Amino acid sequence: MIDLVKNAINSDKEFQQFKNKATNCSVTYGGVQNAISFNINATATSGTLQIPSANLVKAFNGSNSHDLEKSVEDFLKKNGSSYYTDLMKTVNKQSSVGVTDGNPDSVTAKTAEFLFRAYGSLTVPMPNERANPSDYPLIGDVGVFHTKGYAGTVYSLPIDFDIRLCDNVRLGINIPLSYSTIEKANIFDIGLGLSVPIRIFNSFTGKASAATSGSSECPFTWQITPSGGAFAAGSYELLSGGIVSYGGLTNMVAYSFPGVTVSMGNQLTYFQGDPLTISSYTLDSGVSNWLLKNGVEASVPLSSWIVVNTYATYSNFLQPAAVAAWWTVGVDFAIRPFGSSCTTVNLGFYTDLAEHYDSEVGRIGFGWRF
Repeated sequence: MIDLVKNAINSDKEFQQFKNKATNCSVTYGGVQNAISFNINATATSGTLQIPSANLVKAFNGSNSHDLEKSVEDFLKKNGSSYYTDLMKTVNKQSSVGVTDGNPDSVTAKTAEFLFRAYGSLTVPMPNERANPSDYPLIGDVGVFHTKGYAGTVYSLPIDFDIRLCDNVRLGINIPLSYSTIEKANIFDIGLGLSVPIRIFNSFTGKASAATSGSSECPFTWQITPSGGAFAAGSYELLSGGIVSYGGLTNMVAYSFPGVTVSMGNQLTYFQGDPLTISSYTLDSGVSNWLLKNGVEASVPLSSWIVVNTYATYSNFLQPAAVAAWWTVGVDFAIRPFGSSCTTVNLGFYTDLAEHYDSEVGRIGFGWRF
């Protein structure tokens, strides 16, 4: 954005043909028309910046083009944070390529998906595995998405340490990591969170937990998982990003039939944005949103060394968003290549489907259960 303003004032690069002419410039930001406009006089000594979503109309003056350029840049860096926040709120509501919120590739959606994948379904344990084991998956996603004339790529490698505290309680340390590209823009995000999966009933122990009275043979599993944390996301090219904290609850119920375990997950997560300073820029994403996810999964052991999991999830933002709701449909294979070893090889594929949005993502990695 700063580079565009500089080039417009100096009639440089893409603006060379407007040298010594009064110029009216308008920016389409992620598909949002006229998101920002900047009008410059013929001598490049005065200009007006407008951001309609922030109700900003700001005039600038300078003795020459360099002075004008410097005054605009200083304003954007030092005083533009609140106007930027209003712009980002509009982008998240209207643009399907918003960085922090409002679409399946935004950081809020990716964080919720990571938590839901970890705690919103029940995968049948391999033979000789203890019930509710410590779980250390390292599974990466690589995919592409298309939306309203834009294309992008997604790479993620979430790190999750689920430490078994007892038969029915684990402690999860969640570190979502991802990198995305949208056209020529690069987006980085990293998070840190804690989760506490608590199994009220555990079908694979055949016992009720200490939270209930007595014990009983039961094919029913019920788990609730409170989660909380924060993540930082940023894109220099998009002049977008911020720190977002979150808190949520995931409920999972499952029933073990002969030959298949069917589980249902429900999750509600709240996201709240905080300012982030990168170099001399202060960015506030303006995020304040709820994301609701509901899904089902069927987990089938094909043999003593392979389990297949198929799932479908419906996700929807409860506040206005560019992509308000979407379906995720996929299949995963957990393969134990070394017999009774605790190591599994994981392969999978899933797709996100919404109006004017689709993605195709492959998954590959390893898991260790103890």
